[in-house]
Amino acid sequence: MSEQAELLQKLKNKAVDLLARREYAIHELRDKLLRNLDEDEQVLVDDVIEQMIEAGYLCEQRYADMLLRSRVMKGYGAARVRQELAMQKVDSEAVMLAFERDDTDWFELAKHTRQRKFGDWDLGFDLKQKAKQQRYLYSRGFSSDQVNYAFELNE
Repeated sequence: MSEQAELLQKLKNKAVDLLARREYAIHELRDKLLRNLDEDEQVLVDDVIEQMIEAGYLCEQRYADMLLRSRVMKGYGAARVRQELAMQKVDSEAVMLAFERDDTDWFELAKHTRQRKFGDWDLGFDLKQKAKQQRYLYSRGFSSDQVNYAFELNE
């Protein structure tokens, strides 16, 4: 077995090992495989990525769906999820399709996230506490309409 074929097999094994643990974006997997490789060896990484896609082991759509579900469960808003997917350089069509297939009520999620973090407080005239809670929800990626909805029934 030639040295290049041996390296290709080693990269395939590493890719399968990584993908067996969790889903990866193509960009993210490429970065992991490129670590500790010489420049002349880096050409093989694209071949391995293509083989993983063809075998069905690597799919950006699955990654986008998985990340969206995961972040919804953690109480993050749509803007934050979109930003994370953009940072991972996930294809915009995969992101759009993931959001179309998702049935999350972002308004109710904002309300639930607020209640989970701060309890069911009646803020009354405590503007400082209300501002703190609003900043928290904005930082989680909720829109201003969603943040306002989270406070509607409690005022």
